[in-house]
Amino acid sequence: MLLAAERGLLTYGKNRDVYAMSIQPAILELRLDRTVQYPNGQHNIRLYFSEPLSRPSSMIAARLRAKPANEAGLKVQNVHIQESYSHIKTFLRLY
Repeated sequence: MLLAAERGLLTYGKNRDVYAMSIQPAILELRLDRTVQYPNGQHNIRLYFSEPLSRPSSMIAARLRAKPANEAGLKVQNVHIQESYSHIKTFLRLY
């Protein structure tokens, strides 16, 4: 998927490859086609990243995380999004 991203071949949208997070639009979620079995169930693998306007043609990967592949995963995802945003702000020195 990262090679497809480099070539501009990923699609953006709610049920597509990449989705802008509504609670923090600066964070994008790359939906990797991979699930992992943990003791508490299936988890989806996500890469949270940003494409800041201050750095044209750049992608800043913030977090690679697994979230439960169920309704509870939405709460976990929100934590991942906030962590990712904080990480990117620190990286870009946007305190």
